[in-house]
Amino acid sequence: MLSALDSLKTEALAALDAAQDESALETVRVNFLGKKGSVTALSQGMKDVPADQKKEVGAKLNDVRTAVTEGIESK
Repeated sequence: MLSALDSLKTEALAALDAAQDESALETVRVNFLGKKGSVTALSQGMKDVPADQKKEVGAKLNDVRTAVTEGIESK
């Protein structure tokens, strides 16, 4: 799951760099943070993470969510 989070963060940051206008930024936000977004789907998968890994995976998930949110706000 950690490697999936790393690649998701890389993908999200690349999408943010490619976004040129408000509608593109909104599309990135929906695709990653929306109700059916990638980050949201991984958040829902936290119940399947072994207890000894939840802290690390949760921290990484929050890092990805924060990076996407800050990337959107900074543009």
